[in-house]
Amino acid sequence: MSDREIERERSWRASVRAAGPRTDEVPADVWTAAASADLGEHRRTFGSAGRTSRKPSFPLVLIVSVAFGCLVTWLFVPSPEPGPFVGIALGAAVVLALVITLLGHVTNAASNWMTPDLVWVFERGFLDRKRRSGELRTFPFARCRFFRNTTRHYTNGVPTHTSYQYVVRRDDGETVDLQGESQLSGWVQVLGETIAAAISETRVHAGRAALGRGQRIDFGEIALEPAGISVGGQLLPWGDVAEIDVAKGKLRVHRRGGLFSWSRSAVPEIPDVDALLVLAAEARRAG
Repeated sequence: MSDREIERERSWRASVRAAGPRTDEVPADVWTAAASADLGEHRRTFGSAGRTSRKPSFPLVLIVSVAFGCLVTWLFVPSPEPGPFVGIALGAAVVLALVITLLGHVTNAASNWMTPDLVWVFERGFLDRKRRSGELRTFPFARCRFFRNTTRHYTNGVPTHTSYQYVVRRDDGETVDLQGESQLSGWVQVLGETIAAAISETRVHAGRAALGRGQRIDFGEIALEPAGISVGGQLLPWGDVAEIDVAKGKLRVHRRGGLFSWSRSAVPEIPDVDALLVLAAEARRAG
């Protein structure tokens, strides 16, 4: 691992330790579902059961704003003929009520976006509950694959923030899509990397056993075989592989003696890329 990767690993692991576990926030039905799926011990909890802010009621805001407008009119408009000033003040009060209500909705939406749906991470899987429907879903790590998409954003050449996306796909097609960015929703990286590390560990153990039996392991268009690595149906023997690395969002396979990379694949399209890199490195050393 590079120094940057090591520092990144330390950073999110420290964030994970600071975030949990919070065993007091595991409801009885979650414990029951986890036990039924044999997920093992609870590790940590992410998210909040309730909204972090309330949407203001437009009628209430309107009443308060109109009262404020009337007060201003009474204080500053001479009697007995206020003329158009009353209309202006009341109109301004209605506009103020609309603006306050709209800002409240926007703030509420942003707050809910920054707070994840409830997710309980266990030893061998995780469960999530959607706040709107209350649906409880179970995702055993052994039945899941993950996809990671990390994008660094720049303004005038200066890095500003990083956006994250983690897609976890169960073997029956059910998916969890976690998206966020570093400044407002850093929990996405913490939760995403926690799940990614657990799925990768499961895939590495299963992959070692499969390669030991002479079987092929698929990672999208890439496959690892006892004889070598295959990309798009083309096989490169392990003895001819000089290096496998990741740069600028691409997984590159380099052939010995070649001036350019033998293949380039988009990382966001590769399932379980961390497990792929571990297994490929082990296969190269063994080959």
